[in-house]
Amino acid sequence: GYLKLAVNICSRGYRPRGMETLDITKVSVALNKIRSMLDTQAIPMLEYWLDRAIAKDQGTDVCCLIHAHLLYLFKNFTYNEFDFRAVSVLLSSQVYLSINHRFSLRTHDDLQDTGNPANPPPNIQFAQSEIFDVMQRHRYNILKWMRSNPDDANEVFEAVVRLATGTGTRTKTKDGEVMKGKRNWRSIKHPTCYGRFVPDTEDKNLRDGSYRKPKPGQTYEQWMLEVTTRAVGTEVNVQIGEFTIQNHKMMILDEEVTSHPDFEFTLKQSLLKDSSAVACAEVLHTSNRNWWRLVGRRHDVQFWHADKRNYKDFNEMVNLKYTRSFPGSLSRGEMWIRDALENKIPMLLPGVKLCMENNDKSYAPYVVLAGWMENPSNTVLSHTLKEVVLWQFPPVINIYSIKEHGRRFFRVLEYTSNMSMCLHEVQGDPYPDRVAGILALSAGIPMSTLAPEPSLIISRALNSELGEEVFIPGRFLAGILPTALVERYAFWQGENDNMSGYELSSGSKTGPPTQLRILLSKAPGLDKSGFCNTPADAMIQRIPVLGTDPSSGKDPNLPVYTLLNVLSAPPNSLLKKVGMLLSRLDNLSHVLVWSKSELRSINESTTIDLIELPRVKLTFKSKRVESINGVVDHRLYSNDHDGLYIAMSPEARKVAEKHLGNIAHFIVLQNEDNDLFVLMPGCALP
Repeated sequence: GYLKLAVNICSRGYRPRGMETLDITKVSVALNKIRSMLDTQAIPMLEYWLDRAIAKDQGTDVCCLIHAHLLYLFKNFTYNEFDFRAVSVLLSSQVYLSINHRFSLRTHDDLQDTGNPANPPPNIQFAQSEIFDVMQRHRYNILKWMRSNPDDANEVFEAVVRLATGTGTRTKTKDGEVMKGKRNWRSIKHPTCYGRFVPDTEDKNLRDGSYRKPKPGQTYEQWMLEVTTRAVGTEVNVQIGEFTIQNHKMMILDEEVTSHPDFEFTLKQSLLKDSSAVACAEVLHTSNRNWWRLVGRRHDVQFWHADKRNYKDFNEMVNLKYTRSFPGSLSRGEMWIRDALENKIPMLLPGVKLCMENNDKSYAPYVVLAGWMENPSNTVLSHTLKEVVLWQFPPVINIYSIKEHGRRFFRVLEYTSNMSMCLHEVQGDPYPDRVAGILALSAGIPMSTLAPEPSLIISRALNSELGEEVFIPGRFLAGILPTALVERYAFWQGENDNMSGYELSSGSKTGPPTQLRILLSKAPGLDKSGFCNTPADAMIQRIPVLGTDPSSGKDPNLPVYTLLNVLSAPPNSLLKKVGMLLSRLDNLSHVLVWSKSELRSINESTTIDLIELPRVKLTFKSKRVESINGVVDHRLYSNDHDGLYIAMSPEARKVAEKHLGNIAHFIVLQNEDNDLFVLMPGCALP
């Protein structure tokens, strides 16, 4: 740049101080050699690197670095030197950087944009002021060149679209086909819109700018609303280097979103693991919600601001069917509820008045009660809604807080009275406690309260068969699904409210790939309250699939298993006995009991075909055995200890207890010769 300026000044007869002896001819030759080297070697090399980075999906950081260098190579170009390559590189690099690079408003210093100096933000190796200087210096000349070369300008805009949408490079599409401009791009014909280029496929009224003319009788507010929300399919704004789709400009997704744990769990570990900046287009912006679409990723994110409403003011927040107060009005058959809760609730939830449904719960496997707990005075919410789920056989108390997430309401498990019988291991040190006279290890803080906080909703539409799915964070499934499944699968809810679980790439792989299907059976009636009060039962099926892709088909050679619920099983059933026995080896959160029978409802009686204890690495399979006298028996044989099956008889356990004394966490195995073996986990609590 300095040499070009010196030659330009000296060739006009001026000799500034220090340039009195400048040899214009030699310097001009050197300039031409340098320019030729940049044009024939540096630029092709950088574009080759860029093509490779796009083809291998190496992330936007690498591409931003290359685009910055490409743009800088044309910093000192004059209008007479402009051609298709120069203009296409300048404009496409500018648009790409404006979309994918997070420019800072601070003084140029990598370490100022991060709280961790050991992990600075991506660097394009140029001062941001230099990049902006190049962009603004050439803006007028680019517009002038486009006006004089409309055909080449069409090719430039198509190149910008390919790079901005990730469908190709500056000269070709991703599949290698060289693109020729088939659309004519023209600036919107309105004095205030010069430089806003749209293709001829857009509405004629949009292209000629007539949409900005006020209609007869139209107020200023109506005119402004129509002008600012006018749907523009595709637009390239040369004035400010922006690319917009459907009237929404592309931008970098806010760092508050990309650093959210749910975003990192669903996208940063898979689709965006090599990208620190994520390109998006705004779909909707309201006072409480920001909705962005991730370009080329088939995912949407909705960031909900903290809800400032006080839920205690809404009567519908508590299920309107909960009309009976506890402990009054309990029938004789419902005394099991009073025996378990009457002395515990004042200690667990002091000051909380619980209510429950009015229908009889004498023989119900569980009962749900709800009540408000007062929050500290310095929070927006005056109260936190608590739900108490009490299981009957054995008596187990689980306490949940009801949390808002994307203006929907979910349970968050806070406390359990029995770690062994809970489907989730609550954080905190367990301590011994009694419920209805039964001693067990309790854990958690039941008095925990909630404060409003922002939430992130992630949705996707991978194909028409799956439809739109919404990600359900695992923390809202704690205590509802076994932890062994929550840790292995990512859960997405479909448009029909059924859920699918897809195996995590980071999880341990044992056996062929599978998917979970959670089919909801909702209670009759429509919940019009808007507070998610419709109860539902779920049938959980594990389906073998042919691949790890969400749209993979079912493997016809392997059976479908249905998960059985030990907690809701009748007290004298085989399922309850087996579940209680296996809880001696591990907590029910890591005990999976499966049946391969085809079930139409969750209340059907069925067979036990497979038992998995993934944490202690044990599996049992059912086997039909017929004795000599014709008696048929179904035994649960261990896959890890050949020839041994679970001994269900009380006599076998009594024999083992005589030798082991007070040790309780074991089960008895037996072989065909009636020899007894004791199986004890190494991770059991004493």
